[in-house]
Amino acid sequence: PAARRLFASGMSETLIWGLRRELLRPTLPKATITFAIFAASLYLPKAILCALCALGVFAIAGPRKIASDYISKSLSDDMLDPMARYRSTRGSGFWVAVSGSGEVIGTVALEPANEIAEHGWTWVYGDGELRRMSVSSQWRGRGVARALFTALLDEARHHDYRRIVLSTSSLQAQASTITYPRL
Repeated sequence: PAARRLFASGMSETLIWGLRRELLRPTLPKATITFAIFAASLYLPKAILCALCALGVFAIAGPRKIASDYISKSLSDDMLDPMARYRSTRGSGFWVAVSGSGEVIGTVALEPANEIAEHGWTWVYGDGELRRMSVSSQWRGRGVARALFTALLDEARHHDYRRIVLSTSSLQAQASTITYPRL
């Protein structure tokens, strides 16, 4: 239960922030839509108010709903019983970092990577996939992720994985640009 809670809170935090960041990032389509709304407001003042209200509601509620749906799906799938799920297959594992007071402060999973080609990368037989890494916000920057990754690497070496691969999204910007490169 504690590992599931940590996963849910960590994913909620990063996904909601990432989705809002993507929504607010200036792009040509967003600029065009903004200009169109502004132009329409010159002739249809009520239309602009309705459009801005709808945009505001989506910017606040949209990311929460998307994150909530993803978390719910994960909690009913591999995170329903992560120990059973990730320890039932040869070459898989699930590790939990626990503080001195017994609090679950981090998790990570390893499993054989499925053969896929994604964003120019090809994952093949012999690759292990890093999954479900999460560290409590109060414990970030203290070496918990590195310790979890070290345990994962030891297991990967034991199973002769050629490399460890990772699939994450731009929505998890902090993980993909700061945390994972340091491991």
